[in-house]
Amino acid sequence: MNTLQQSWFTTAAADQKLTLLGAEGRRFVVRRNREMAEKYRMYRTGLWPFCVAEALVESTHARDAGAWYPAAAQFLKTGKRADLTPARGHSSSFGADALQRALISFQTIGEFTGAAGLGAYDAARLVDAQTRAVQYAMKQPLTGLGAWLFCAPFELMALLKPSLWESAALNDLLLPLGSALARGYGILRKEGLVDVDEELLRDTEPGIRNGITLLYIARGCDQKLAARSGARALFIHHGIQLLGQAR
Repeated sequence: MNTLQQSWFTTAAADQKLTLLGAEGRRFVVRRNREMAEKYRMYRTGLWPFCVAEALVESTHARDAGAWYPAAAQFLKTGKRADLTPARGHSSSFGADALQRALISFQTIGEFTGAAGLGAYDAARLVDAQTRAVQYAMKQPLTGLGAWLFCAPFELMALLKPSLWESAALNDLLLPLGSALARGYGILRKEGLVDVDEELLRDTEPGIRNGITLLYIARGCDQKLAARSGARALFIHHGIQLLGQAR
């Protein structure tokens, strides 16, 4: 049982519970930032390539090895088929073909949205790049990506830049879901703190287009809780994740 869970079930007032969500979510974000910043300093591959590579490690498409990050970055920057071969060699749970499909889709997204060229960016520019990616995904097939993996690099780009965290514009960023969040939303609903769609309570990957619809539903829920608690949606989201972690 984590710190948030220990306090949650002994706290009666709804407002105090929402304050806990924001505070513990922020602590999680700070820890994640420190971990990622240290790794980014090691590789210096550019923000978009690094965050794509890190997302593929988290999804277990790729192994967390030093050579993986520059190999992924090389293909994401050039788009050349010859650069896929070294990257494919770092595949993990889903095999080399699945890793290749995901990389090709991310290379397309990076070029189409301009995310590949984002170096100095504010929250509004990051959200705009993700919005363009959503528009693309609704019109063109993006093989190898589910909704979680689709939006993970954008969230990681936000986590890497603390200067974005207090921006109201960042509340519009779509954030990855998952089993812990499904359980967290379920706890919130049971306690009458949110009225969420049943689909958010299921630990399933419904495909990228239906999955993106769920991301918007979850964002609306996070935004409402953020407005009520005074915290940012990014912190609330990760607070919900911590609340739903397996105990």
